[in-house]
Amino acid sequence: MATQSKVAGNFANQAAVLITESAANTQTSSKFAFPFSIMDKMGLIISRIEYFFNSPGVLDSANDSTVLGLTIASTVTDLTSAADPLIIDTCNMQRIDTGTAASASLIIKPYSKDLSQLPGGGILVAPNPLYGMIKSSGASGAAAGWVRLFYTYIEMQPDEYWALVESRRIITS
Repeated sequence: MATQSKVAGNFANQAAVLITESAANTQTSSKFAFPFSIMDKMGLIISRIEYFFNSPGVLDSANDSTVLGLTIASTVTDLTSAADPLIIDTCNMQRIDTGTAASASLIIKPYSKDLSQLPGGGILVAPNPLYGMIKSSGASGAAAGWVRLFYTYIEMQPDEYWALVESRRIITS
């Protein structure tokens, strides 16, 4: 009989990382500092992701945008690719001009994604490597933002863990 993975904690944990572009319109990443290596066979079940866009003022022309994301590699080249297995999730803020110059829209911070209703209670990922990433387009200055995770650790069996690693291409990235 095969043993099952088990949740290592009863409560949600939080981790956050601030990402600031090195210059306007450049993709930049910051690594989360989880205390596990790839050999520890631990996983994270991410039940909620929050995105804080810290610099909406740099989007000062129509159609300027900033994308914040969660990836498993700092080598991701296009944060908008829905087919890239290295990208776990993204959130895009785009400026849309409507009406007169005095029109305005409210920005709700943080932008939250509740993943707890997914099977298993969220998205399962390996905790290392895990990056927050940002990329602006058309911005007049460097964009910045936070990615905050709500997660629970899970102890995984070796075969389950390596299947997870392979599914996200951690070995080759």
